[in-house]
Amino acid sequence: MLADEIATLARRLATDTIPHDYISTLLACRLVPLKKKDNGIRSVGVGECLRRIIGKTITGLLKEGIIHAVGTLLTCAGLESGIEAAIHAIRKSFEEDNSECLLLVDADNAFNKLNRKVSLENIKRLCPPMYAYLHNSHNTPAMLYLENGNHILSQEGVTQGNNAAVAMYALSTRPLIQALSSGTANDEVKQVWYADDSSAVASLAGVKKWWECLQANGPDFGYCPKPAETILLIKDSSLMQSAQKIFKNGRIKITGQGERLLGSVIGTESFREQYI
Repeated sequence: MLADEIATLARRLATDTIPHDYISTLLACRLVPLKKKDNGIRSVGVGECLRRIIGKTITGLLKEGIIHAVGTLLTCAGLESGIEAAIHAIRKSFEEDNSECLLLVDADNAFNKLNRKVSLENIKRLCPPMYAYLHNSHNTPAMLYLENGNHILSQEGVTQGNNAAVAMYALSTRPLIQALSSGTANDEVKQVWYADDSSAVASLAGVKKWWECLQANGPDFGYCPKPAETILLIKDSSLMQSAQKIFKNGRIKITGQGERLLGSVIGTESFREQYI
């Protein structure tokens, strides 16, 4: 039966190392550019239905292992209502008495800049059951076909549109989060991640140290923060002068009003009402 043959193929992809030439057609995608609000381009790969069936099946079966490997700081790996959990965690931390500010970080094309070689090595140790499938599908550049019939090669990152992309990105980002936790050496900093959206809550000095660690360590993983699109939200307007001094020449936007937060909003009551 066809279902049995697909199951056999999925099992081999998840357990064996398969030469890329044997599966190159399976891994090829149609590349579709979508326009962002800032006039940038989000490239989405439309893969074959067979690949999507296999990818969804494998990630579904390994869901609990992926969640366990990623941990609770990154909420996009399959946790139920993960985005809501991230929003509430950030808001609760921001409202605590010892917090002074919230840093909302925007990364430059993070999914496409993920360091694939480093990613696969980390996944091999963090989540071995998922490694074989991701190695088979990402170890060798796949073909991305353009509208005119030409193609480019997918050599770095993960292709948005691939239903295993978020799991791979989440597993790949876990070591960076750990590096930030140890690098800041500051228990007061609370960080929450949802895919490539990262945030940190603490005192101004604590968040500045976390931000410097992110800028230093992020590029090694393919996570390149964009200061011009990063927002520092201060809890009290009286902190504005201190914030401007501490983050001097940081090129980030500092506000005491509010900002969009993962589809929600955080800030003053008047800002929230205006946003809604």
